[in-house]
Amino acid sequence: MNNFYFGFLEENSIVSITDKHGKITYVNDKFCKISKYSRKELIGQNHSIINSGYHPKELFTGMWKTISNGNTWRGEVCNRAKDGSLYWVESFIKPELDNNGKPIKYYSFRIVITERKKREEEQFYQTVEKLGAIFENSHGFQFFIAKNRTLLSFNKSASEIPKILRGAKISDGKSNSLVDFSSFLKDFENHFESSFSGQEIVLEQKVDFLNNGKAIWFLVTYYPVDDNQGKITGVSITAVDIDQRKTAETDLHSAFEQKRALISSIPDPIFFKDGKGKWLIINTAAMELFQVKRGEWNGKTDLQMVNERPLFKEVFKLFHNNDELTWTAGTPTEMIEFVMHKGSKEEFNVSRYPIYNEDGRRKAMVVICHNITELKKNKEKLKKQNDQLMRIAWLQAHTARAPVARILGLANLIKLSDKNDPLNEEIITRMVECAQTLDNVIHEIMDYAEDDYGIATVKNISN
Repeated sequence: MNNFYFGFLEENSIVSITDKHGKITYVNDKFCKISKYSRKELIGQNHSIINSGYHPKELFTGMWKTISNGNTWRGEVCNRAKDGSLYWVESFIKPELDNNGKPIKYYSFRIVITERKKREEEQFYQTVEKLGAIFENSHGFQFFIAKNRTLLSFNKSASEIPKILRGAKISDGKSNSLVDFSSFLKDFENHFESSFSGQEIVLEQKVDFLNNGKAIWFLVTYYPVDDNQGKITGVSITAVDIDQRKTAETDLHSAFEQKRALISSIPDPIFFKDGKGKWLIINTAAMELFQVKRGEWNGKTDLQMVNERPLFKEVFKLFHNNDELTWTAGTPTEMIEFVMHKGSKEEFNVSRYPIYNEDGRRKAMVVICHNITELKKNKEKLKKQNDQLMRIAWLQAHTARAPVARILGLANLIKLSDKNDPLNEEIITRMVECAQTLDNVIHEIMDYAEDDYGIATVKNISN
């Protein structure tokens, strides 16, 4: 290292030099003064002699990985002096490399930041006290944990957790510390470390805080707390009871699944769309109609479905346009629409039911498609059968009129030729009555055929 820069740094900072194995080979006066160790006590030792135990092992593992690769490391470290007092330094470690780029020694320069850290800690504790006062009587559980894994504060509800104690060290899962958050908060270590990196974590999980075998649902939040200067010094963990809500959601989901099963069993194609026209639910009949599977339609609009099923391009466009007409009308609509299904054009009576939010915005639409192809075919078939039946009836009636006319004619002749015979008179009278009744029935059949189908008839044949 350049002698000028080294001299400047030695004058203004705490300096030490180690060999490539980390053994101390040199310390300046400032190092001895703040650590309260003599040079004789420090030379030949490694820096673990001033390790305070405040930091996790991972900090120093990462440091050695950085400098052994030939890079400079910078960080804030809490050290312990010979008399047990703690002091904070901002440390810079720079390796000196050989011709092959391998470290042969390490230079460490440190600036004392103890007072600054005290101010940061005071500000953090003030923040903790303010937040603690807010959450002291709040529902659920509230914890404040410092960066050194000390439990600084918790609310009244949390005080019921077994073994919890202010100032206690939080277990890392490897030691027998007093409070092991990992025993009741799933993935606590990962979420805790992520929060110290500045990430706010919100998740729902079942927790048995009281260790009584009754795990319930909580909304758990990990929130990084800073010192008002942007430096994270602790984590706030909040757990709010949401068990009733989750139970209601489960019941609602169960009811929804039952309704989905019911809808799927309905033979008519049914679509549930949101206010933007996205397909939320469609039943089995609808999937069969458009030959799609669940992953192909979920969350897509009619126009987006054109790309999924180009065969139904015109139908999807018509669906979209008729949806818009229904939204514009603001009331349920019924329209006749055609769909190519199984190689033939089928006719559907499509009913649309728009649903709106309280503020008038579109919320959802229910579309029910009733296939009327067979119904119309059956109606046409029945109409032809009726036409044929009525024509047969008319022809039969027309055929029957001739003998009736002859019966009436003969009866009238007998009546005219033999007026004095009382028996003939009675027979003839009955014959005329029967014939007249038959003629009236025939007239009724022919009148029906004439009225419905416009077939001309000859009346008054008895006259």
